[in-house]
Amino acid sequence: QVQLRDGGGGGAAAPAGDVRPALLPADAVPNLPQELCGVWAYLAWERAGCPARSGAEADAEYDAGVAELVLLLRRGVGLDELWAVARGQVPWAQFQAALGGAVSGEDAAAGRAEGAPSPPAPAPPAPAVPEHLVGTQAYLLWEAAGKPDGADFGADARRVLREQLAAGRSVQELEHALGASPPEASQTASQTGAPPASAPAPAQTSEESGLGASRGMRSVDPLDLIKRPAAAPLLADARPGAQDSPLAPLVRAAGEDDAVCWHRTFNLGDGAQLLATVRRLGDPHAPADDSPELMVELVSDAPDALVLHWGVRARDDGAAWLPPPPGLAAGAGAGLLAGGEAAELAFEGGAAQGSVLSMDGEELPLQRARVPVPVDADLAALAFVLRSRDGSRWWRDGGGDFRVPLPTGDGGGAGEGAPDAASGNPLLQDSVARAIVEAEATPAWTLMHRFNRASDLLEQVAAGGVEDVEGSLARIYVWLRYSSIRQLTWQRNYNTQPRILGAAQERLTHTIAKVYSKTSGMSQEWARLLLTTVGRGGNAQAVRDDILHIMHRNHIPEKGGTWMEQWHQKLHNNTTPDDVPICEAYLAFLESGGDQGTYWRVLADAGVTRQRLESFDRPITVDPQFFGDRRDALLADFRAYLKVLKAVHSGADLQASASAAARIVPAAAKAPLGYALAHAGTGGSALALVEAAVEARTELAAGGALASGREALYLDLALEATARAGAERGAGAAGSAAAALIAPLLQNLALSVADNEEVCHCLKAWLALPAGLRGGGRAARDDALQATAVLDRARRAVAALSDRVVTTLGPLGAALGAAFGAEDWTVRLFAEEVVRAGPAFALSLALSAAEPGLRAAAELGAWQLVSPGAARGELVAVPSLREVQDRAFPRPTVLLAWEVTGEEEVPAGVVALLSPDAPDVLSHLAVRARNLAVLFAACHDAAPLRELEALEGRVLELDSTAAGAVTWQEADEEEV
Repeated sequence: QVQLRDGGGGGAAAPAGDVRPALLPADAVPNLPQELCGVWAYLAWERAGCPARSGAEADAEYDAGVAELVLLLRRGVGLDELWAVARGQVPWAQFQAALGGAVSGEDAAAGRAEGAPSPPAPAPPAPAVPEHLVGTQAYLLWEAAGKPDGADFGADARRVLREQLAAGRSVQELEHALGASPPEASQTASQTGAPPASAPAPAQTSEESGLGASRGMRSVDPLDLIKRPAAAPLLADARPGAQDSPLAPLVRAAGEDDAVCWHRTFNLGDGAQLLATVRRLGDPHAPADDSPELMVELVSDAPDALVLHWGVRARDDGAAWLPPPPGLAAGAGAGLLAGGEAAELAFEGGAAQGSVLSMDGEELPLQRARVPVPVDADLAALAFVLRSRDGSRWWRDGGGDFRVPLPTGDGGGAGEGAPDAASGNPLLQDSVARAIVEAEATPAWTLMHRFNRASDLLEQVAAGGVEDVEGSLARIYVWLRYSSIRQLTWQRNYNTQPRILGAAQERLTHTIAKVYSKTSGMSQEWARLLLTTVGRGGNAQAVRDDILHIMHRNHIPEKGGTWMEQWHQKLHNNTTPDDVPICEAYLAFLESGGDQGTYWRVLADAGVTRQRLESFDRPITVDPQFFGDRRDALLADFRAYLKVLKAVHSGADLQASASAAARIVPAAAKAPLGYALAHAGTGGSALALVEAAVEARTELAAGGALASGREALYLDLALEATARAGAERGAGAAGSAAAALIAPLLQNLALSVADNEEVCHCLKAWLALPAGLRGGGRAARDDALQATAVLDRARRAVAALSDRVVTTLGPLGAALGAAFGAEDWTVRLFAEEVVRAGPAFALSLALSAAEPGLRAAAELGAWQLVSPGAARGELVAVPSLREVQDRAFPRPTVLLAWEVTGEEEVPAGVVALLSPDAPDVLSHLAVRARNLAVLFAACHDAAPLRELEALEGRVLELDSTAAGAVTWQEADEEEV
């Protein structure tokens, strides 16, 4: 209960009959805490229904809230009582009742007219706003406002902090209230034991370079970030269960039996499995034509008595379920159902019929069904589902039919091309790879089917059902990445309602998070990367419902042949990630006043062409129509609709991820996360944005939030992408000032990769350098020497991480890409694009930008090694590498190219490449040079290159030195 104190004497007299106390004099009112002013104004806005408002309206409402608080204080209400209302400890209605009625606008105006003071103005000079607190305050304001997408609370946060400082609160009090660390704990401040700055003034500050001012970062010990390998694989405990499966010895036997031409294990749920095999009868070594028939055998350990409900797929019409030929059904002892659409065959054995397998002295119940198939039957596959004998349960394969490919007919292939696509390549002979390739050959196939099949395989991994966990996860990642870059079909001969697709996405993402929590090392890194290939899912039904509501609300008819109706039909039947850029393009079209060029430009930037729009099962064949009289309403509706689409299809969107993970964000992460939310995509300080994103990631990892589920992992990925985008925006033109990015980007990389020990040691060595040097300032020679040594070490670490990914994903990407029929260019660049999309690429840009200035300060040689090595060949000089990248040199060649961009190929026959240009260590050219063991070095001094050019046509022997230089001497012609 709020008790109003007596107003006391000296105030204005209350009107006759007014039960409210007299007003206190204005000078008797205590200082008004500005944090209370902000909360009070927010509560008033919330009670008004959270209306949309302009900045001027928000400021006016803030001032009205301040006047109301001042009036309440003059009436004798204490600050503690007002805080109780602001904190929700006293309901507003109860507070109003205790006052005897609401405070009216007239009262507030009267209070102001009687000299009610505004919040105390700061005496000049105005107190500086502590930047390390802005992010925390912005996050709290964003959270209090309902976590709106794209909202920037940075200015509001500064205003609140400035007002609190003006009211007399100290920075230490604000730090305590917000739970923020003081700036002395930032990495940009002087480190304990770090040497003094090399020079009093920087050559170019980060702000002058375009990077912007630093906000600082909370200090961490880099060695605490090292990810120690687990004592044992975390899935090891699950593996004995898989070995004890009754089907395990049969699976092993099928893999070793030459007569078995195809086999696969299907999960039926609740721990039950189904083993399907195709066996050639007769001599397995005889030609296929000499085998009179095949035997399809299905064996299961399911507790329910099973019935096989089956049909076939013809080779010339593989998408259709057909009834089995009467002779085939009769040969299997199966009966055709009424209507002839399918046959049914009961499994033999099981617990009820005493069919057992002796394993380690224990008899386990199994049940089996067999279907003989003539080799000349010319069938593509056996298609089936399972049901219990009482008909109460049905089993399907991830929402579709089970399918057993048949090597029958003239082609002698494995039916629909699936098993043959994997044959001959040792990387595709494991059960996971074969299951992936076979699934992609299914005639009726959508994203929903792919996501459900991936969930099945991941659940098998999580249950310990595979020996090579890391390799299996890498194969699944390659598969889903090919899908995410549109190299696999998103919809074929099947329509999927959005709610069903959303459920499949949700199942897959939660399964990935479960695998992440049960693995470590590279397996965990692959699991994390899997989330980058699929959206969150969630309320996908809103995709279908909301577009119809928008059309009805804006009186847009469902008229065939119009753009809106065509997109509506696509959304209704098969929503895909393409719908996000389609919506963004339509919004740009509306914002531009109906400019068709803007619409197509946004689509092109996202890789969506007119041909792709027209290729949909429900095609979009016309251009959008502009409704000028409804433009503003449509903009508001489709901005909200874009949030729905991103929530379903865009997992690592920062705003959506922060909203979804708000309840698990550690307190220490709120300040940097708030800053990142307010400044991502605004074009502000790139350095401060990178620092904030990396600090937020660090606090998420330190607080154990990443093990809590997919929401924290998606937020971590979104912050990683934010840091990468900020670095790529600022590093290119920063020059030596890019050194300020190196510490946060090393920390960012350490948080992402599994084998991060060398990266952490590089970060520790970098932080031991003088703060001025690390910020991009001038460096003394000795300090610059130490810095270049650290940069060389960091460059080698980045190259090693890149090479490890390329070595793993290159062969897998080539094998699976060939099996999928992916475009050649995507297969060739698959592994490199994965590296360039990750955190190592941003770091490599910063290293390349900062290194020349530091090498000059260290008075080192002009050479910079990109790919060390030794070579012998004839020197050839060319103006540009691009001009000769497709040329094949007939003899070993040392190529001097005066212009290199990093995107070219290494020409055939080139054993060494020299240039004045130094592309980053993760450029396509640098990666190819390392993979081909080609010496690649850049020289920042034209004199040595001119000296080399004078030797054109001579045979040279080159070598790279431990100091990072290149030496050469002439060699005998016959030695080449």
